[in-house]
Amino acid sequence: MISCSADSLDKTFIVDKDFAESDVRFISIDTFTVEMSTIKLDSVITSGGNKLLIGQYADPVFGKVTSSAFMTFIPKTYTISEEAVFDSIVLSLKFDGYFYGDTLRPKTVLVQKLSKELKLGPQQTAFYNTSEVPTFSPILASKTFNPRISKDSLTLKLDPVFGKDLFDKFRGGTIRTDEDLKEFFKGLKLFPGADENASLIAFKGANSFIRMYYSKPDQPNDKKTFLQLEFDSKDTGAKSFNQIIGDRSGTPLSGLLPQNKSLSSTALDNLSFLQGGAGIAAKVRFPHIRTISQINGGKGHVFNAKMKIKLSQAYYTNKLYLSDSLQVFVVDGNNNIINEYIDSKGKKIKASVAKQDKEFNEVFLILPVDVFLQKIINEGNYLEYGLLVLPYSSQFGNRMVLNGENNPEYSSNLKVIYATYDK
Repeated sequence: MISCSADSLDKTFIVDKDFAESDVRFISIDTFTVEMSTIKLDSVITSGGNKLLIGQYADPVFGKVTSSAFMTFIPKTYTISEEAVFDSIVLSLKFDGYFYGDTLRPKTVLVQKLSKELKLGPQQTAFYNTSEVPTFSPILASKTFNPRISKDSLTLKLDPVFGKDLFDKFRGGTIRTDEDLKEFFKGLKLFPGADENASLIAFKGANSFIRMYYSKPDQPNDKKTFLQLEFDSKDTGAKSFNQIIGDRSGTPLSGLLPQNKSLSSTALDNLSFLQGGAGIAAKVRFPHIRTISQINGGKGHVFNAKMKIKLSQAYYTNKLYLSDSLQVFVVDGNNNIINEYIDSKGKKIKASVAKQDKEFNEVFLILPVDVFLQKIINEGNYLEYGLLVLPYSSQFGNRMVLNGENNPEYSSNLKVIYATYDK
């Protein structure tokens, strides 16, 4: 369907002199083919931030999702009095406020000591959701609790044998520098119980710490002094990361292919999927948009264009909630990320979730695509390119299910406003 319309046009649109002096028409077109698919990124960067994401839950659509956090520490001081007597050692984790899943179910956090330094390789710039660092097998701490996100922090008592050994090395002068510390204590892995089915919860790395409590002979019995080891923020790109693993066996997504292969929405019951930290992303292509140049002999411009994608109520709940907005990337024909999707001024373009009909609680994802469509028309290599949609890194647990372009309930569609002119 092609129709002339001037409704709801952006009156701030800036044109050059020739365009302004032309006989301009605005044409509304909603018949262009859209191709939607799902891809699995080989890896997603999860280092460099301040979130420690820990937990596990069984998702009815995406399968079992498990997140573990790896982190390192440095002390505020290396000095402990020779007369000091070790008392206890604890790990304090500051709640971040982010969660995904059922927080009414009990959770378990377990702690192990790293057996290898958290260090980037010569050609490595980050840690990823697929990264792994080995640990010693003994469990330093285990705590089962009912999450109270509004509370300040979670405290875990660490193994006193480990604590006493570390304390003695500080007191005796064996550990005097950061490098000395790494020789004996390389950091911690925090992970959920194997059978947990609850939620993912984030803690603030920069506000988390280890405290070794001790007493001195000249102090009252009820007074304890402590040495504090804090989250190592000297180089956040190398000092913490989240490992996020998805077990999709028995789900529609069990057949996801390597990154360079897309699984069409028609092969997934006319749906497309995305899940942040697991690297599952929805992809959109516009294979025939160049035919728009046949209108008016190519004298025209994509004035406005938006994808409207319905989100079925069957796939989200108050616990598995929707993100308000999503980040968007430009990818090539092999699904390699080229760059973030930006406008002519360098501003990032995002996809937004909006309720279009409150009476029926209909929710849609709105994706502005005019900048991208004009790129396809003007630049030869863009024809094979697509747009990739993912949750922001601050919401690595979030997921979403999108109606595909041929979904019988509501097919996702593209509406283009094309401006033509005579000169």
